[in-house]
Parts: sequence; structure tokens; C-alpha cells
Amino acid sequence: PAQLGGMILVLGGVLGSIWPVAKPDGIRTPAKGTWNGIAAALCQSGGTILARQAFLREETLSPVFATTLRVGAAAILLVLVARWRGALGSMVRSTREPFVARRLLAGTLAGPVGGMFCYVAALKYQPAGIVTTIIFMTPLLIIPLGAWRYGTKLSDRVLLGGAVALAGVAVLGWEA
Repeated sequence: PAQLGGMILVLGGVLGSIWPVAKPDGIRTPAKGTWNGIAAALCQSGGTILARQAFLREETLSPVFATTLRVGAAAILLVLVARWRGALGSMVRSTREPFVARRLLAGTLAGPVGGMFCYVAALKYQPAGIVTTIIFMTPLLIIPLGAWRYGTKLSDRVLLGGAVALAGVAVLGWEA
């Protein structure tokens, strides 16, 4: 019950923070982005369950090795897909600008490498549902970083939702 309560707090806080109060006139959610987001959630869910099962089956499995396998296989597959679509050359050329290359490299080290390692390591020690619920806090981390970077003000609703979500994480951590 406490874990379920923590999950509800996290998800409720995140939804409360990011759910639009009113849809501005003329702004629509692009269907392609929505469907890609749904597909990403389905793929991530399947990958999470499979990774957790691997850790439960083989307790000596290293999170470093598991992350290397996941990120390396994904990189190879994405390069093959880009080549098959005929986009590999233009993709490589677009990274020649130093500004773009530095940010892509930093983003790669932070997200697919650092973030994936922490995610996989968490799956070794915690149930997939708890880990995934905590990962759902990503929007609450992006919002203040974006506000800081672009100088926007955070609403009281966003701040309250963040506090509720953090309380949910505290409940999950306490119960773990």
C-alpha cells in the first residue's frame, strides 16, 4: 500500500505540474510526436521488464556490462537504420559544427550513458515499477532547468506538483 501511495503521489505530482490548464488557441499536439511518445513508452516498458528479469535471474550481472550492452546495441542498430534510410551521411555532416557536436556529446554522456547506467543499476536493486515511477519525474527536472536556461517563471501549480512528486519518491525510498 505504501509503495502504491508513493507511486500515486509521484505520478499525480508530475501530471499536476505538466497537464495543461487550458489549451491555447491554434496549438495542437502533433500526431507524430504523440505516437512516437506512446511507442517509446511501450518499448521502454518492455525493456525495463526484460532487464529486471535478467538481474533477478543472474545476481552477479554487472550494471556496467548491462548498460554497455544496451547502449552499444542501440547505437549499432540506430546507425544501421540511418544507413538503410539513406540519412547517415547527412547526420554525420550535421555534427560538424562545434556547437552542435559539443552539445550532442555532452547530452550523450549525460543521457544514454550516465542516465542509462543509473537506470539499469536501479533495476538491479529495486522492482521495475518503483524505478520506472521515479523515472517519471524527468519532466519535473526538465521544467526548472528550462526555466533557468530560458528565464521563465515557474507557476505555483508546477512547484506544488514537484513537491508532491518528491514526497512520493520519499515514500518509495522509505519503503524500499
